[in-house]
Amino acid sequence: FPSHDTWASSNPTVCTVQPTSGILSAVALGIASITYTLGGSGTCSSAVSSINVSVVGSLSAGTISGASSLCVSRTALFTSTAAGGVWSSSDNTRARVNAVSGLVTALSAGVVQIRYSIPSSGNCSASVVASQLSVFSAPVATVQYGGSLNFCAGDSVILTGSLVAGAFYRWLRDNDSIPGANSRIFIARQTGAYRCRVFFQNGCSDTSAPLQVNVTPVI
Repeated sequence: FPSHDTWASSNPTVCTVQPTSGILSAVALGIASITYTLGGSGTCSSAVSSINVSVVGSLSAGTISGASSLCVSRTALFTSTAAGGVWSSSDNTRARVNAVSGLVTALSAGVVQIRYSIPSSGNCSASVVASQLSVFSAPVATVQYGGSLNFCAGDSVILTGSLVAGAFYRWLRDNDSIPGANSRIFIARQTGAYRCRVFFQNGCSDTSAPLQVNVTPVI
């Protein structure tokens, strides 16, 4: 532009403008009138034109919260402090997420990102936040036994839980934990439905089907 042509802002606290180039810089939320003045020459008077510019807040996907780890087949609800966004997964073979509700279902072991996106609007770019989720495989619990499950009082049967590397064990009788029964092998001497719970430190676990033991009192 000629040197006598100039740009100006009515409210530099909201929006500034370079006097010669006309480049705008947003400063704060609000409205400013941007004016361009074409300087007069000879008998011609100056010409002025203006336009209102609104400075709006940038889009934010907020802060998301949810589980940091899940076992395969388990679910967890993810939430965000911002509304109006869409949920997605970086790998739908590891975990899928409901785009609207944020409910995540773990599918296979691995690491995946759960993302929340606010779409672009006007001149404002889209905003995306993500949280890393680790998916762990769950153990498979079974029980084997040696001998008969039906015997007289005074006898017993050896129950053996499935061999799972790095796992911990807990035995239950009629759905109640048996005090001190925390090893892979348990000797049953009482009537009841026995189960073996196999679990990892990360919280993933499985419980075997019940195995019925019947003890006949000695008369």
